[in-house]
Amino acid sequence: MIYLKLEIDSHEEMFAIIIQDKKGILYFIWRLNVFKKKLICLFILIVMLLSLPTVSFAEGNVTWNPDDKGSSIVLSDGSLLDVSKSANSWCGIRATVGRESGKYYWEVTVNNVGTTAGGDFFDIGIANKNFNINGQSAGSINVAAYGNAGMKRGFGADGPTGVYSTFTTGDVIGVLLDLDAHTIAFQKNGTLQFSGSISGTTWYPMISFYCINATATTNFGATSFKYTIPSGYQPYDSSLLQSSPTNLSATVGNGQISLAWDGVTGATSYNMKRSTTAGGPYTSIAQNVSGTSYSDTSVTAGTAYYYVVTAITSGGESANSNEASATVPAPADDRLYVLLDINEQAQLSVSDNLSDNATLTWMSSDPTVATVDANGEVTAIKEGECKITATNSDGTFTDYIPVKVMKGAENFRLALNLKAGESKRLWISDNSSTVSWTTMDPSVATIDNTGKVTAVANGLCIVQGELNGKTYYIYVRVN
Repeated sequence: MIYLKLEIDSHEEMFAIIIQDKKGILYFIWRLNVFKKKLICLFILIVMLLSLPTVSFAEGNVTWNPDDKGSSIVLSDGSLLDVSKSANSWCGIRATVGRESGKYYWEVTVNNVGTTAGGDFFDIGIANKNFNINGQSAGSINVAAYGNAGMKRGFGADGPTGVYSTFTTGDVIGVLLDLDAHTIAFQKNGTLQFSGSISGTTWYPMISFYCINATATTNFGATSFKYTIPSGYQPYDSSLLQSSPTNLSATVGNGQISLAWDGVTGATSYNMKRSTTAGGPYTSIAQNVSGTSYSDTSVTAGTAYYYVVTAITSGGESANSNEASATVPAPADDRLYVLLDINEQAQLSVSDNLSDNATLTWMSSDPTVATVDANGEVTAIKEGECKITATNSDGTFTDYIPVKVMKGAENFRLALNLKAGESKRLWISDNSSTVSWTTMDPSVATIDNTGKVTAVANGLCIVQGELNGKTYYIYVRVN
């Protein structure tokens, strides 16, 4: 409520308007040597301004509510963060703002656990509007709290004392309220004590006592928390909710994914998170990133990755940014395929002695296309492509051959077709002088050091060129 008082001194032609709000703050407006008409106009203007709707405790300015407390609770510290208990009776207090969704965190420091005549009750948690603020929280379905005797309080049925760690003077109780999952959890000095389920309703932070001279200071997020705010949670005070990074982008480059985003004012660092599933869940891959970019080098070619980034400020960790995704493409296979007809078989080997095959593990990447037995013999099943891999027992050797299965394969080999005496130029790089050219059968085709291949006689052969340690193949058919 706002109080208005008008004082006029007709001799000095001056007046004062005194406005007092519910916190006891006084505002003074003085005007000297004014005419009566101006005085009346100014007074009407002020009355009109005061008639506009006002909110005593706006969303985002979370404090303990002086209009929603037990009679023996005393508030202090102007910001209404300090709560004390002056009588040995049940009473509590709710915060000014209740919430129905989101994940929030706040801390209550127990300055003095107080003394009791008939029990040891100091409960920290949440309550809905159905809870009698002058009643006790024991067994109430309208309360979910952590009692200083080391027990659950409320939740529809109290738990036994001493199950969890008791708290006393000097301890800091952290409250983790997840309204989306309908759970609440409590920490003592940064260590999780327990969690429990709550109903889907509007909940308010609450403290409830049955003791004398108990005092507590609550931080809804107006200052830095003593303990690190848990990942994914926000300060309960919405005016301190952290902005999330925006415009996250992911770009593929040279075996890595480069990420960049727009920063958040006041952020001290960023956390990068990744998933192989769109929408998460995400796993942190880098913490305390100082800038607004990051390169993920621990990627597997052919795998799609989904990224989000969060900002870290004095108020804790922000919500996730937009999601960005990228895939490092698998390198092109530079090996020739073994071309097989359906039901055709081919024997592979790792040495001149076929018995060595039995010492390796053979595997087909797609047994529905082609299978391979323990001795390296491949059998084509249906049209398609796959890889046949051989690996020794300790994994120090592994290699593969690609297989392509198609009907009538014995009649096909994709090749450069030349007539005897005809020549064509092969190309790998503009700097052809660095390419080493060879032919596997010079009786069918030859090739010079410039990459010019010349057909000699009927047949099929392989011509290859090596550049920077990499070998490239092509079939040449002469007819």
